[in-house]
Amino acid sequence: MRSILLPLAAAAFLVGCSPTQEGKPTDWSALGLQGKTLDLIDDSKIETYAFAEQGLAAATFGTKGGAVTAPLFYWRVEGQSLVISESPGQQGVEELGTPKIQGDVVSAKRKSGASVRYRLVKSNV
Repeated sequence: MRSILLPLAAAAFLVGCSPTQEGKPTDWSALGLQGKTLDLIDDSKIETYAFAEQGLAAATFGTKGGAVTAPLFYWRVEGQSLVISESPGQQGVEELGTPKIQGDVVSAKRKSGASVRYRLVKSNV
């Protein structure tokens, strides 16, 4: 009996500690993005969006230790999606849906279906 309980207890402990918790479901409007920045949590990629007034988003893309670019985009919330586009009302160059928040970390799904995580912080923009 003891030989069965020990592995079960260890498995329960490991499942309870797994990093699969993405946070509490939310929506982009509730996050109050204006005046804040989403900064991709990644070891090698840089992807940052600083949300300003009038629907403008200053972006930074690149690789850590490498070249970066800093285009200016427009942002809006459409339904459950955050849409980043080159011009107001245009189709998005990036769309993020199903946001979840845990602390200052926002998890979302790209239009492609890939999961991403960003740190949400107050912006200097």
